[in-house]
Amino acid sequence: MRFESLRYSMDFFDGAHQVVLGGSYATIPRIAERKSFRNWYQRNYPYAWVGGRVAYDVAGVN
Repeated sequence: MRFESLRYSMDFFDGAHQVVLGGSYATIPRIAERKSFRNWYQRNYPYAWVGGRVAYDVAGVN
């Protein structure tokens, strides 16, 4: 039991996983609203629930 905390503090991101900043619609809101929230998934996992946002300025619109 002495080294139980080592399992939780080891570096999990080993090159086989991708790190995602922020949550998705499936993340519990209480957790996803934290700015420091990180999630991970395996590189070849097809259901990662990861998306992106695109924002740009439109000329002439105030």
